[in-house]
Amino acid sequence: MRITNSIKFFFIAGIILFNKRIFANDCQNESGICKESVKSSVITEKDTICYNTEDKKLYKITKTDGSCEPLNYSGNIFINEKENLLASGTDKISAGYKCNAGDCSKIEEDGLYDNLTLPNWYIYYSKTKPEELKLYEAIKYAVYHHNEADIVICRNNKSCKLINADNKTYYINYGDNLLISCLQKEGTTLVNCSKSNESNNKKGYYINSGPDQSTNPLIYCEPKQCISTSKEEVYLINSGSDSKLNDSLIYCSKDSCSIAKASNNQFYLGFIDNYPGLISCKDDKCVKHESLSDKGYYMNSGVNRNTYPLIYCSKSTSCEYVSITEPGYYINASELDKVFYCSNNSCQLEEPGQIPDEASHQIIPGECYVEKNDLIMIGNKNENGEYDEISTNETNGDENLFYFVNVELRSGFPGIKSNTKTLFRITHKSITRVSIDGTLLIDNDTHKIKMNPTNLTSKDSLYQCKKNKMICNKINSCSKKSYFLDIENKIGFACNNNKLELLSPGYYIDSGRSVGGSRNNYLIYCQSENECISIANPANYYINGGRTPELSNNKEVSTDTLIYCKSNICTTTSGTAGGHYIAGGNDDDDTLLNNGYIYCTSSSHCENRKSNGESYFLNSGENKTRNGVIKCSSGRCESIDASYGYFISENPEELIYCENGGNCSIIKPATGFYNIAYDGSVDSNRKIIECTSKIKLTCEKMNAAKGFYISNTSNILIDCTGSVCKPFYAKNGIFRSATTTTMAVNHSNNKRDTQIVYNIISCSDTGCVQLSASELAAIPICTFQNNKCFINDKLTSNSDNSIASGDYCTNSDHSIIYFATDTIVVDPEIIDGTTSIYVTTTTTSNCIEVSDEYSSYFYAVNGSIYRVGDSRIVQETRSGYYFINVITNTLANGINIEDYNNPNVKLFKCNDNNCYMVDNPTTLTYYADVNKRIIAFNPNSESYFFPYEEDIKCIYNNNKCTPNTDLNGREFCITYKGELVLASTDIKSRESGDCYKSNNIISYIFGSSQYLYEMNSNSAQTVETTGYYVVSLATNSTASFKDYNSGVNIIKIYGCVLSSCKEYQPKEGIYYYDYLSRSMYKYEDGFWSTPSISGYAMASIYPNESYIYKFSTSMNRVTLEGKAISGYYYTVDDEMYDCDENKGCVKISNNGYYFTNNGEMFYCLYDSEGIEKTVCVKQNCNIGEYYFIDGIYYRCESGSIYNYISAKYCNYNERVVVNFPTAINSNYPPEIHEAISNISEKNNSTAIINNTINNYLTVIPGIFTNCTYNYEKKSTKFDLLCINNFVALDEEKVAQICSVEQLGYVECIEDESNKKKCNPSSAFAKYSMNLGLILFISIIYFIFNNY
Repeated sequence: MRITNSIKFFFIAGIILFNKRIFANDCQNESGICKESVKSSVITEKDTICYNTEDKKLYKITKTDGSCEPLNYSGNIFINEKENLLASGTDKISAGYKCNAGDCSKIEEDGLYDNLTLPNWYIYYSKTKPEELKLYEAIKYAVYHHNEADIVICRNNKSCKLINADNKTYYINYGDNLLISCLQKEGTTLVNCSKSNESNNKKGYYINSGPDQSTNPLIYCEPKQCISTSKEEVYLINSGSDSKLNDSLIYCSKDSCSIAKASNNQFYLGFIDNYPGLISCKDDKCVKHESLSDKGYYMNSGVNRNTYPLIYCSKSTSCEYVSITEPGYYINASELDKVFYCSNNSCQLEEPGQIPDEASHQIIPGECYVEKNDLIMIGNKNENGEYDEISTNETNGDENLFYFVNVELRSGFPGIKSNTKTLFRITHKSITRVSIDGTLLIDNDTHKIKMNPTNLTSKDSLYQCKKNKMICNKINSCSKKSYFLDIENKIGFACNNNKLELLSPGYYIDSGRSVGGSRNNYLIYCQSENECISIANPANYYINGGRTPELSNNKEVSTDTLIYCKSNICTTTSGTAGGHYIAGGNDDDDTLLNNGYIYCTSSSHCENRKSNGESYFLNSGENKTRNGVIKCSSGRCESIDASYGYFISENPEELIYCENGGNCSIIKPATGFYNIAYDGSVDSNRKIIECTSKIKLTCEKMNAAKGFYISNTSNILIDCTGSVCKPFYAKNGIFRSATTTTMAVNHSNNKRDTQIVYNIISCSDTGCVQLSASELAAIPICTFQNNKCFINDKLTSNSDNSIASGDYCTNSDHSIIYFATDTIVVDPEIIDGTTSIYVTTTTTSNCIEVSDEYSSYFYAVNGSIYRVGDSRIVQETRSGYYFINVITNTLANGINIEDYNNPNVKLFKCNDNNCYMVDNPTTLTYYADVNKRIIAFNPNSESYFFPYEEDIKCIYNNNKCTPNTDLNGREFCITYKGELVLASTDIKSRESGDCYKSNNIISYIFGSSQYLYEMNSNSAQTVETTGYYVVSLATNSTASFKDYNSGVNIIKIYGCVLSSCKEYQPKEGIYYYDYLSRSMYKYEDGFWSTPSISGYAMASIYPNESYIYKFSTSMNRVTLEGKAISGYYYTVDDEMYDCDENKGCVKISNNGYYFTNNGEMFYCLYDSEGIEKTVCVKQNCNIGEYYFIDGIYYRCESGSIYNYISAKYCNYNERVVVNFPTAINSNYPPEIHEAISNISEKNNSTAIINNTINNYLTVIPGIFTNCTYNYEKKSTKFDLLCINNFVALDEEKVAQICSVEQLGYVECIEDESNKKKCNPSSAFAKYSMNLGLILFISIIYFIFNNY
């Protein structure tokens, strides 16, 4: 029974395993059997990997149940002999697969592969020898020797490649750091790569072919290891050379190293055992000199031979390049008795002869010879008349000797171009011409440098040398306060009456190195007596080591305490007591550069100081007018161009105040706050200066709170709302202060408490003040939510129950300001829920919390514009035109014309004082708005438009403008400030032409282009009113009285008929009337004039028209009162005109009397030849008397004006004098004529009164009465009593004579001189006759005499 059950169990188990095998997708390896007993360290310890050849997939077979799961790999997969994933470098590979998203193919080719299971390693797989696994770790720049033909190179940590190396390439094997040499096998083209071992690792340099060759182009090997390295500008022996000249050297430049080709008998400066040594090439190879017996000069064959022609070696491990700074002869160390002839930084080999015998050869000073490898120069003649021989063997080692020799041109000495007397340097290996800047003090006996104090005598000589001329001149004497530097030996000398003393520590002006005569641009700085240097290009101030204080009034004074250097010129100057100066330094020694500042206690005493912290001083230096302050930080000082503001000075009771960069001064501050001037530095915290007074006033820099501070300058606030505090001009605004105060608070339960609240600052045109406690308490307190405000009357002390738009309220501590965009009312919940007051608001939002969030908005209220920002509300008044959408409170953006034509957009004009809304103009008008965009308004369509697709920018100056592109018919351009400019004509790009621009927005000018425009700085309106516009060319505005005769041709007249305007040249004798200025001027004989009295004038009030106008004038303002009607008019220019309303007015052309329409009588003399001007004399009349002119009665009024007789002056019973002007009335009525004749005949007298002397009319006066006035005809008539001097008999037959003075007949008094005086003039008795009868008789008389 047990056996049966056991058989059944194994039978069932076998079926199960068989079925599982069937359902496993035929998961088999190549042998068809997956070994399940192996271990896998990657999947599980019991799982194996199987490759299905049919579907070409890899499967994981689980050992426990034999289940099979496909693997979805992408990449290279390697399986070890245990059917697991490859896990280490010790595994043996059974197979490799290339997989892509689970599809795998078996690797059949030998090569280097990356793999998924060991991602930082590369596997070399060999199909023939899969068991020989080679792993290479991917390390940046690693190189591996793979076999004789191949190497593995890794360029980074992820990528390695197997390559065939080129011939003569060298690498460092990663791991043991031994050399890999890849060289061509002899007799073949195959390259064999071999790795050295520690016993045959050849010492030396190789060209690196590895992946790091760009940074380390060399390989340097020691016997046991190699490293990659780099060198710059040096030659090396190539250890990889074939011992041939074409590859025996390596040259390294700054960027790379490469094989250098050499030739025989060449020398190079090489790098040998970490020392600069000599490399010589000869006998077809280059060798390094381990030891050097012949020190001296060698010809440089390197790439830099043009810069450094020679190499000088003092020993085998000390060689250097030599540039030829001093022309001369240099002994060749490589060949006996040969020298280098060097000049102009080039050298050539020369073989001079032996020194000649004076008897057989002409001796020439300056000639050089070689004898036993010593160089000999012919010098000057000595006292014995023989020429000195100067030899290089006179020197010891590195010692220099100096000879002052007069060398002749024919000597052929290098660099000598004429007979020259100068100083020559003799060394052990050369004779050269001294070429330095500076001075040398030479002992004439030893020819060595003198380094001790001495006198300028025949024993010692001082030479001043100039490098650019290669000349040294002997200085026979030196003046006081002259200083010299031996720059080679670092010794300084001071001269005092030809006595040379060593300089003590300090700065001195170098007298031995001057530029342009007396211009000194070098200083001498001595740290000690024997340690002096030259300072080239010194700058700023130095304490003069050679200063010489003098006594004046028992006080030390000095005019040379300091040395000031600028632009290569150094001069001495005095110091100022209490003055601060920037200390100069040495541009070659950073320890001396800008070492602090100099402080002077008096004119004769100054000292160097350092400021370790940050400090500021008033600049007393030469550049104080530009940079008024010295700033010191971390021991360094500089002068700065300070902005407006204040600095903490060294005295805490004083401040440095700067209006601008160069206008700074020390002030005594008052208590309060001061803005810190910007000095170019960046401070992470906003700062401010606060001056407080306890025992004494002190000022200190402090951290500023957020908000605004009132400064000590009117209308200047300090804005500390941002990261830095800065001053700004404030007016017409409310600002939340950065300071706080403590206020008493009343609660509803009658309890009093205190609260810390922020102060509020109010600014107007006259200044800024902090609100008082009562004013602060009166500010309404509001509740705020979602841009909705209500007045909290429980916290508000005033009784106002509403806040109008444009006003403000705050929160309880005034830290937040709310701007009212609409009416704010009392919170309805606080007043028992009553909402009747609330209905006065019109919007769902009535306020905003002021912050920079709204800084771009413009709030228009009753013509004013408000802006809000962080803790501020200001009234915008800056000059310009603002197109504001009063609903969105935004500016039109200058981009979309629809924004300007939005019905909610209104135009505002601001003039720096206030703003107001502008109505639409009636003519075409151009605007430059605050967006700096040109917009035009068309009154016909009542809309705005952009006149140009893109506005033209231009620069304007003095009536000229320069556009940045061609105008091409466009009249307007806009400046970079946003001002409107009118071009009179087309202007090309970058060229200048005539233009017009107003100075500001309230000053109007006229500009003429295609049309005439009336302009301010930001608008131009087309002129379309007919009339004249008289413009001053000096201002382009309407001419004023002072403009007319202030210069030649400075007045221009524009005449306009509607919009058609053009310039008019004035006609002489005609006044031109300008309606705008109410002025009237005429141009005559080169001058302009305006009438000084009222009257009549020939004037033109619009183009192509002139006529007589009546006007009145006051204060040079003329008012036209009317146009003349037909008649005569005498003008204010003393001209008589005859006017016809239909034909116009012309000057009279005849002599005679002229009765003008304004009731004046003139007598005019006309010159028919036109030589003289017509002269008119006014004819006077007797005031109150009557005159009969052309059938009309006139009454003479004041000023001899003839007025029509009105009813006022017509009295029936009154006797009046009526005059008949003889010049006007040539034909008298018969009675008048008869009376005149009778008076003449019978009385030997005349009725005429002639007053020509007084310019009175000659008249025949008579006495009349019974004046009668006809109201309908507005005429008068009289009854005649008598004619002047007419004699009649009375009833008693007594002679009575007509007397004008007595207004009637008086008794005639006999006259002895005229016996007929009292004879009756006619047979009639006294009579009276009315005027009608006289006229009737006159008419009959006229008819009778003419027919």
